[in-house]
Amino acid sequence: MDRRLGLKAALLGLLAIWAAPAAAQAAADTPRRGGTLTYAVGAEPPSYDCHAVSTFAVLHRVSPHYSTLLRFRPGGYPELEGDAAESWTVSPDSLTYTFRLRPDIVFHDGTPFTSEDVRATYERLRNPPQGITSVRKPSFGKIAAIETPDPRTVVFRMREVDASVVTGVFASPWNCLYSAARLAQDPNFPARNVMGTGLCFLTSPLIARLTTIRFGLIAPFMVMVVCFGAFNTNRDLADLLLLLGIGALGLLMRRFGWSRPPFVVGFVLAQPMETYLYQAVQFYGWDFVYRPGVLIIALLIVVFVGIGIRQRRLADTDDEAPEAGGHGTRAAQALFAVVPMALFAAVLADALRQSFLGGIFPALVAGTMLLLGLPVVLGLAFGRNPNLLHDAEAKPDPGQGGFWTYLGWFAALVALSGLIGFFLANVVFFLAFLRRAARCGWGTTLGLTAIACVILLVAADMLVLDFPRGLLQSVVDLPWPLR
Repeated sequence: MDRRLGLKAALLGLLAIWAAPAAAQAAADTPRRGGTLTYAVGAEPPSYDCHAVSTFAVLHRVSPHYSTLLRFRPGGYPELEGDAAESWTVSPDSLTYTFRLRPDIVFHDGTPFTSEDVRATYERLRNPPQGITSVRKPSFGKIAAIETPDPRTVVFRMREVDASVVTGVFASPWNCLYSAARLAQDPNFPARNVMGTGLCFLTSPLIARLTTIRFGLIAPFMVMVVCFGAFNTNRDLADLLLLLGIGALGLLMRRFGWSRPPFVVGFVLAQPMETYLYQAVQFYGWDFVYRPGVLIIALLIVVFVGIGIRQRRLADTDDEAPEAGGHGTRAAQALFAVVPMALFAAVLADALRQSFLGGIFPALVAGTMLLLGLPVVLGLAFGRNPNLLHDAEAKPDPGQGGFWTYLGWFAALVALSGLIGFFLANVVFFLAFLRRAARCGWGTTLGLTAIACVILLVAADMLVLDFPRGLLQSVVDLPWPLR
């Protein structure tokens, strides 16, 4: 009897052990709603033309600026809804598709969107002009004709029944609708320009009015948005420290009359430039420098650099009266010039330790900058040419503040973010800046601070984002958005 009970217990135990993984797997396979999927698209758009490419780098970054006839309903795939079309009908024989367009759509340049734009777009897709690429051209082979009886109606006549035409053609996010007028002027216009039917550029007149607002009122909002955007890149507090460092560098460049636009352009284009140089050397060797396109670019660089040297005053410092610094500012300017030289030397040393293809781009850039920068450093340190010296704060304006004033406010926000978190730090920053720097009354200060808080909360909610945490959040469990 005891033996039988023991055997039954053993069998039940084995059954439980066998069933547990199956039950766990079944629970794991049960789909759950909600959550956030984060993924990366590392490629850069090779063209702005949705019709000519098949990379997600264009689909995710460019196509949202355009409309399509239909679209898959967000959150309801595979259900369809109208995008540029407010309604559509299909004939009983499935050979005629009639779309009624929305009446209030305009392009970014303000011109109205009509059925002629749809016809021109789809003619370009199915019969691309010479020199124009339509990578999905076979998908349009069953379309016999496109008719536009009035500005709001477009009719597609099919050669034969095509069950996939609705989802694969009319609702495809790749089939961006272009302006017929722009295509008539230049069939390749979409490859270099983004001009769809979204609303983003229609707000430009309102944005332009921001320039009439007193700087003291708009400055804290600019700092807040820049910091929020920098943090949203990697969602790490270190992003704010990097932003502080770049901000300090920009302020010093402004003070000493260094050109800031080339720094920004280089910061943005360095990665694709390195990629293309790597590919050019790998495919063509050093013979790539003799190719016509490279020679044209080199000539343009020489021409524009020559123009810049001749003018001697860069566009972004035209409104800053240069002051010839004395011995007090000469040392500061020379020291500031030595810093990038030391950085270039370190980059060159590191590049020489890499493989040939891996180190060619940083070695070329660092070596060139060392050759060009050494005379500047020597001229600042020992030369007697007063035109080399520029100090925008030689005679600072107490009402506007100087380098340390701007940097101090910026650094205070970053430091407060590390102590009490980004959201609370912004509240303190706005209150202090508007009262102290902008000299606003308590009514204006509290009102603008409340507006800033609402902007942050709405943006964080839309992006499903927690703000940067500080020491306070690491020791106290606070509710959102304070955590």
